[in-house]
Amino acid sequence: MSNEPANPVVFASENKGSKVSFFQKIRPPFSKLNFKKTGIAGLVVLLVFALALGVYLSRKPTQLTPKATGEEVSLSIRPADTAAALNQEFNLDVFFDAGATNFEITTIQAKINYDPQLLELKGVAIKDFLPVFQPPTNTSGSTIFSVASVTPKQGSGVIATLTFKALASSGGPAQVSFDQSQTQVYEISHDDAIATALTPGTVTFGAQSSGSPSPTPNTSPESSLTLESLNSDPVPIIAQFQVKVFTRSDIENANLWNATINFPKDLVEAVSIDKTGSVISSWSAESLDNSTGQIQLVGGVPSPGYKTTSGNALIATLTFSAKSAGTAALAFDPQSAIYSNANNTNILQEKNGISVIIANEVIGSPSPSPSASASPSPSPSPSASPSPSPSGTSGKGDGDNDGKVDFKDLSIMFSKWSPATDITSHFKLDFNNDLRINSLDFSAMNQLLLSLGIIKL
Repeated sequence: MSNEPANPVVFASENKGSKVSFFQKIRPPFSKLNFKKTGIAGLVVLLVFALALGVYLSRKPTQLTPKATGEEVSLSIRPADTAAALNQEFNLDVFFDAGATNFEITTIQAKINYDPQLLELKGVAIKDFLPVFQPPTNTSGSTIFSVASVTPKQGSGVIATLTFKALASSGGPAQVSFDQSQTQVYEISHDDAIATALTPGTVTFGAQSSGSPSPTPNTSPESSLTLESLNSDPVPIIAQFQVKVFTRSDIENANLWNATINFPKDLVEAVSIDKTGSVISSWSAESLDNSTGQIQLVGGVPSPGYKTTSGNALIATLTFSAKSAGTAALAFDPQSAIYSNANNTNILQEKNGISVIIANEVIGSPSPSPSASASPSPSPSPSASPSPSPSGTSGKGDGDNDGKVDFKDLSIMFSKWSPATDITSHFKLDFNNDLRINSLDFSAMNQLLLSLGIIKL
């Protein structure tokens, strides 16, 4: 895949000599006038000139480079200054800011360069400011990616997080900078890429550290889904590698998670799902589909739900097998969600995917599957009595009475869970009409969701 953008950025300073200036356009009609004959003629010419200039400027296309403070359209590496010890891993954010322009951004392409003798790029996680358009392509000394959406975005935010490993014990600084020729921003009302201020970041190196600590965790409250690769080096073809699926729900108690993960089926193959150590207690779906390149993990925790405290909690560990060389982008599908136990709304703020480099080499035999791995299986049926079939239960499952059954209704079921107490409302979630909402009803709800194609086995 070529890294060259389809529409390279055109900066305001380029190609000035090839364009006819406004003054050249208006000079011939007025060069024959004798302004000494009358002051009135001069005044008329001045007025016409002012009017023409106003029209020209109002129609001039959009190589916009605002000059006032706070009005720049900018991309920057944050933090601007970072200190790292030998073998230490650390994160740098790619931050976009439309300033005070009120521009509506549709596409951002960023190419970022670094010194591969001093830094090793471990991964690129695309954030949720704009969806992934072109997954990261990582080469020695650079990465390039694009995010885009038909729904424009205003304001500012982190578009990607880069994880680096320091390869030097002292010295620096090493610069992490934007490639000006292949970094561009498009705005909905402009045909051309708009000019941006591109601010690099610098890394200085200190004494050798013991071990290789993980990147400093983000301690700000958030609700997120995150993928993390357990492999630091490029993965050879046929080799297996593992990816952990984490969640955070610091902002409030959550009771339902839908973590749907898309992967490039031509580059990797999903092998297994391991739920060992998961925070999920009641599973609805744990499916992998190599024909579509999608994994669906759906499950919950009955009321009062589950809340994290500024740290990741494990949902599952995925095992993949490398099929062919390339950069495999693993990302959460837009339908992924985390539901609040209090009001059953989607509270997911951040979806953090990863890129895994598949090396152009083949190993002798595949790595053994992790001993803890287990093939996906449907949630076990309760030992009491068989759950009633959803068929023939008119209106059952529609907990919010909106005329349809979906994940919100499943979240409501977890909120109203009452295995030992008679319910006084939400009778549509009581599939067997025993005035309880418990594991029997949960099993029947799963059958209904499966029949509707909302979940897969």
